[in-house]
Amino acid sequence: MPRHGQLYLRDQVPPRSTGYDQGRYGRLFPGLRPFARDTAAVRESLMELGKPGGIMDAQDPPPPANPLTPNPNNRDNPNQTAGFTFLGQFLDHDMTFDPTSSLERQIDPEAVKNFRTPALELDSLYGAGHGANPHLYDQTSPGGSKFLIDEAAPKDLPRNSQGVALIGDPRNDENLIVSQLHLAFLKFHNAVVDRVRADGTQNADEAFDEAQRLVRWHYQWMILHEFLPSTVGQGLVDDILRMGRRFYKWRNEPFIPVEFSVAAYRFGHSQIRPGYIANFAGDNGRSFLKHLFDAASDHSVADPDDLSGGKRAPRRFCDWQTFFDVGPTPEGSQDLGVSPKPNKRIDTNSPARCSRCHSSRRTCRAIPSPWPSATCCATSPLSYPPANAWRRQWAFRSLVGRSWPSCGRSTSIRRHRSGTTS
Repeated sequence: MPRHGQLYLRDQVPPRSTGYDQGRYGRLFPGLRPFARDTAAVRESLMELGKPGGIMDAQDPPPPANPLTPNPNNRDNPNQTAGFTFLGQFLDHDMTFDPTSSLERQIDPEAVKNFRTPALELDSLYGAGHGANPHLYDQTSPGGSKFLIDEAAPKDLPRNSQGVALIGDPRNDENLIVSQLHLAFLKFHNAVVDRVRADGTQNADEAFDEAQRLVRWHYQWMILHEFLPSTVGQGLVDDILRMGRRFYKWRNEPFIPVEFSVAAYRFGHSQIRPGYIANFAGDNGRSFLKHLFDAASDHSVADPDDLSGGKRAPRRFCDWQTFFDVGPTPEGSQDLGVSPKPNKRIDTNSPARCSRCHSSRRTCRAIPSPWPSATCCATSPLSYPPANAWRRQWAFRSLVGRSWPSCGRSTSIRRHRSGTTS
């Protein structure tokens, strides 16, 4: 299985063809000439631009420096809080996933299949449902209609005996913040099931379906009214809802454009803060303030000294005040500043060094990276051209607009504008 964001295990890319089939990755502009020929010299030049200490490195001080220390080379974003970065990661995992083998791609280069539907319907959360993926669900709840929550560790994702998270998308356990966001959605679904049953729906399957529909609608509303306006601007969102898409067209079913998934949507790399206040008192009464990833930390232990994922320990949970506007900094923690914290601006700076590749010029997969790409800092020049405002707007013009063809599942977020339901 490929690592997070790794679209292809080898250097195979979608063909320049207009004959897209359903469920594939494809191109918005199949006839567009490439920026440059793919040569060793071009790759070496890009690696030089994106290397640690290069012109795109924001020079954030590495651990053990305080990750909250202001850095004039890595400015704050006044329009978004820190949690929006990880909401963007969560959204990405809802739209794209490619677990196919390299052998399959070598045999059929057009078979780069996206195992997610490019619609905002939370299949990364629900999997194939409580019937097909029973290990994700609490079998003591009526009809297995609720997600499994570990009663012995309710602040962590459910895990098997080897510590592997029992969730619909393994990438949502790559760092502490996105894993906690996934857990929040699990608990939200369970609360909605209780609400639906309290309102009179006692049939377990009907209660599950209604809860799933309500959770999806809340998620879609959040994207339409919070994530998109703060990312691309309310004017652009209104324009797309009014005028529809211009370039994005498909045959059979929607596909994910590689111009979006491995280029435009990677703006989120520059929005990552060096570190975060995960919680205010969980670390033996102290704040759990750490870098997102510390290569010098021992990740073989149960509780590494950073915010990497895949671990369970008492201090590894999130107080959401520092990520979203849900409350002030608690009494006694005012020295940590106001809450929530902002994320970083969309610019040409890489937010933190890939400290595992100090001397390596190879493709870097060191930092848990929220955005779909095969690399991190090594190829970031292609992701951050100077025309940031244009790129942000173009990225979402591709995917937001008219509803997907109705197929009995969730429909477009556009329906929320008119208040209609499905």
